[in-house]
Amino acid sequence: HERPKLLTYRPRGESELRRYGRAESLAQAGISILRWPVMARDASAIAGRRPTSEDYARYYFSILNDMIATLPELFAALAALKGAPLLFGCHAGKDRTSLVAMLLLHVCGAGTSVIARDHERSRACLLPHLHHFRDNLERKGETPEEYAVRLDTRGETMLRTLELIDGTFGGIG
Repeated sequence: HERPKLLTYRPRGESELRRYGRAESLAQAGISILRWPVMARDASAIAGRRPTSEDYARYYFSILNDMIATLPELFAALAALKGAPLLFGCHAGKDRTSLVAMLLLHVCGAGTSVIARDHERSRACLLPHLHHFRDNLERKGETPEEYAVRLDTRGETMLRTLELIDGTFGGIG
């Protein structure tokens, strides 16, 4: 079996390295690590206490807009994998990860309802692990119940993001 490739969205900062450890252990296990920068430079759309699906759609669109210039690099790296397994993710696995998943699903011919359902599935994985986000919710001064809204991935968010992409760029690709 071929070892999976791990696509990470940014080199970890020192605080993340202290919190989550170094990725060298993955490399020692034979997992190739590809770094590709996807940054959320402007999180103002979701800065409020209870961001809505519309807020998250604007946030996702801003991330996508910031990463447009690097998309050819991303797809070239993915094409070089030539069918090898791929694992990709970010801190929570729902914002930047969902955008990359959306792009990959679209390239593979998935319709908008499939993309929306895929995004929605993250909820079941995230909400039971709310305690892993304690540092984030404390930094924001939110209760676990308030912060849970941020982990509640909704299909409508991805549908609205796709509408913003269609309205601005005429679609993906």
